[in-house]
Amino acid sequence: MYFSKNLLILFAATFSLFIAFSSNDHNRVSAHPVTKNPNPNHHNHHHKHNIKPHTRLPINVKSTTSFKPKTTKSSKPKIVTRGATALGIAPLYNPNNKAANGHQVFFNNPATNIDYHQGEVMSGLTNIHFIYYGDWNNQDERNILQTFFENVDGTPWFQTLQKYSNLVNKNITGPIKLTHVLTNEYTHGSSLTKQNHIDIVNEALDQNILPEESNAIYFILSSKDVRSEGFCKDYCGYHSHFTRPSNTQLIYSYVGNAEEQCASGCATGNPNISPNSNVGVDGMINIMAHELIESMNDPFLSAWYDSNGQESADKCNFNFGKTAKAENNADYNMIVNDIKYNIQMNWNPITAECDIGS
Repeated sequence: MYFSKNLLILFAATFSLFIAFSSNDHNRVSAHPVTKNPNPNHHNHHHKHNIKPHTRLPINVKSTTSFKPKTTKSSKPKIVTRGATALGIAPLYNPNNKAANGHQVFFNNPATNIDYHQGEVMSGLTNIHFIYYGDWNNQDERNILQTFFENVDGTPWFQTLQKYSNLVNKNITGPIKLTHVLTNEYTHGSSLTKQNHIDIVNEALDQNILPEESNAIYFILSSKDVRSEGFCKDYCGYHSHFTRPSNTQLIYSYVGNAEEQCASGCATGNPNISPNSNVGVDGMINIMAHELIESMNDPFLSAWYDSNGQESADKCNFNFGKTAKAENNADYNMIVNDIKYNIQMNWNPITAECDIGS
């Protein structure tokens, strides 16, 4: 009897422990666990908040994105020559074919036609990215530049450029699309080197403000208070290319505002008057048109040029053809969306002459 009583007590205690264990185990499994991240700075891959999307800005809107100087390893700028001819530049204007410092420049030299040398051209959609460098608070100035590029591929002037083709006879067609407009407020000061031009583009790319595109032209446009290596001495603007760490080759162009530095060399022919009463910016858009032409039909300096090494726009440099008079008595030869422009002609490879389009 004593044994049976002790056995009964032992059985009851064992059963109670079993019930308690089963209850705790059920709660542990069914409860939703709260997991604390041991590293509060760690984010899962699908929550990378530090990655900025591309900034696609409405035209005429100033970017508030702050640039941070950053050095990216890329190919260094260099002056390429064919004989004595510096490539990719828009030379200064001088009717005597010599700049004030004695440098040889080109002015409407149609002595020979232009030849194709089997290099690449930009034949299809070409995106345009503007980087305004310096002080660009005047919206009217920005409108002059942007209106032209927003509409240039619909003008007769652009039709001359469409006569150029590549190795498989595919002509340049466009369209031209101004996709990004942003401002860099002096991240490299007010005195630039040619390497700085590349750095400025790299900074926008590295910070995901601009996309890295091989079918694009990146324009660095400096305000009138900015000095730049070679500007107003060797060129009014130039186009070139550089290689990114990804091995993508990018096309870029630098054009400065020459109003306070060399209006007589880089303006639209008259250093005192221009179609929109802004000698510096009216002069810039003419040089930008020059560089647009050559960036598209000779992007790597290996496609279209003549036996003297001149690219197509060089052969018609500062040759505006037939002009009319604006209200302020300035010359102009184009009207784009009610804005008057004085834009140099382009070399027609078929007729072998400077052409404004028909």
